[in-house]
Amino acid sequence: MGGERVFFHLHHWFPDPRGSGIQLWLASCLRGYVDNGYAVEIVWSGAPAAIPSETHDRLPIRAIGASAPRSGLSQSLDRFAYRLGGPYRRGLLRLYPHLSRLGQFVREAAGLHPEAIHHFGDLASAAVATVTAVPRSCYASPDAMAQHSRSLAEISLRLNGGSSLPGWRERELRWIQRAEQRVTALVDLLMCISASECRRFEESRPGRSTATLPLALEPARSVTEVGRDGPLRLVHIGSLNGLASFSSLEFLLDRVWPLLPASARRRMHFRIVGSHAPGVRAQRILELADRYQEVVVEGYIEDLDAAYGLAELQLVGSAVATGVRTRIVESLARGVPVLSTPEGASGLEGLRHGVDLLLANTAEEYASELSALVESRTRLATLAEAGLEFVRLNHSRERVATVLQRSLREVFGEPADEPQSAGT
Repeated sequence: MGGERVFFHLHHWFPDPRGSGIQLWLASCLRGYVDNGYAVEIVWSGAPAAIPSETHDRLPIRAIGASAPRSGLSQSLDRFAYRLGGPYRRGLLRLYPHLSRLGQFVREAAGLHPEAIHHFGDLASAAVATVTAVPRSCYASPDAMAQHSRSLAEISLRLNGGSSLPGWRERELRWIQRAEQRVTALVDLLMCISASECRRFEESRPGRSTATLPLALEPARSVTEVGRDGPLRLVHIGSLNGLASFSSLEFLLDRVWPLLPASARRRMHFRIVGSHAPGVRAQRILELADRYQEVVVEGYIEDLDAAYGLAELQLVGSAVATGVRTRIVESLARGVPVLSTPEGASGLEGLRHGVDLLLANTAEEYASELSALVESRTRLATLAEAGLEFVRLNHSRERVATVLQRSLREVFGEPADEPQSAGT
């Protein structure tokens, strides 16, 4: 496979090996191809202003530009198709106008490079496969986007006191669901960030090829120092408006914190790190945090190593299995142990409760674990060491390259070269 071409399609986010969440996972996927010797070109169909001056791996970026303006009649037909639920192609172009230009690029690329793999890093780019024949295609899905989008909409509805979603929002969600269903039925390989996502795709799409591609991280050389005196240093990292972080923080501040004895809370310092741009979800978390003197919302911090470096324990309280799983692995890689709900850690196979991290099933159990850690922090250093070892075994660049190589071989059939040494 070495030397073959990969078109790495993106519309919303750029890979960033120094970032977190989806950007870090995209970087893991991207480097998996590079480490297997592929010639990778990033194809960007999003806003030109979002293009960085260069990627961290200095890979070429091809910005395909906006689609040519459609005639007034075509725009009207697209709008009617979108409102009425079909025809599909016209309605989809109303949702994702850039697909017209992206489809043209894919057809031209297929003619020039029929052996190339087309890797799609988000639904907005992968949807082109539902209106244009895409040879040798992979869709890397960090989440079930239809369910993710609906969950965010329903949370906003609840916080705004509404009883039903507006018609325009329901239409948008139905189109996202239709696009996702067709994409997962058409692409050659579905890549997931966790085993639970792959199982969900396998159940809904029997016979589809799937692969769990882990997050690649470089583990810290040592664990975060555990203090003997002073407050227990807690952290939660993630955007307050994001589904995973909102779900996690609402559980922690609305259900767990009221159960903690005042004496325990006085011996804690809980830092909430993450963007809180205006929005009903962020506002809800800010109001909950304002009830407790020991809880501090710090906002966005670019240097996440510094944010983790000040913490002895990261808290994850999500009721949904989504982006917080990357935060768990990121935390363990920095030598910071994690207390999580089972849902928050869902799909991260191999993690052992009481060995690699702590799990709490209910708000009562969560409060009990926190209170016990305030009294004695001796377990934290042992958990941190085990977490680092888990990352070394399961989340190295070499492992990602090997998993990707094997999956591509199984789907596309060619023998694969040995992965290059990471960093070459």
